[in-house]
Amino acid sequence: MAEEKNPGGRPLIFKSAEELQSKIDEYFDSCYDEHWIMDGDGKWHPVLDRYGNPEKIRVRPFTISGLALHLGVDRKTLLNYEEREEFFPTIKNAKTRIENYTEEQLYNSSAKNMTGIIFNLKNNYGWVDKQEVDNNLSGQVGQTITHDLRKLSPKELADLERIVSKAADA
Repeated sequence: MAEEKNPGGRPLIFKSAEELQSKIDEYFDSCYDEHWIMDGDGKWHPVLDRYGNPEKIRVRPFTISGLALHLGVDRKTLLNYEEREEFFPTIKNAKTRIENYTEEQLYNSSAKNMTGIIFNLKNNYGWVDKQEVDNNLSGQVGQTITHDLRKLSPKELADLERIVSKAADA
């Protein structure tokens, strides 16, 4: 006799938000290594922070797919966990941390692929290029004339374009 399907779909890999958070913390920790230096005698020593703890440096970038790989799921499954109320804050926080890292790369002068960074932010985090156009035409000082340019005929639009071009050239 064949096994019965789980009525709720595939069983969850993570039984609780705490278990998931623990694995997420593991992922972020795995992106760092201790910073070591060699002394004059050729011996290696960890670099310590001001509190005497080994300093860590990031050796891998934070990514959604990297997190998914570490969790043993695909990217879509990871994002599906975000749709479940009990996992939403955990996944949202992890994604925000990755988004923050990605955004910081925009200010990193050694970043090699700005186009890729911008592509990532647009496609994974909803960033958009926004261009605002003021369609108000000014008349006398203090008077604003508004007109919905979508209602103009093609000839009227061409005339308006010609007028604006002449004004811009002047």
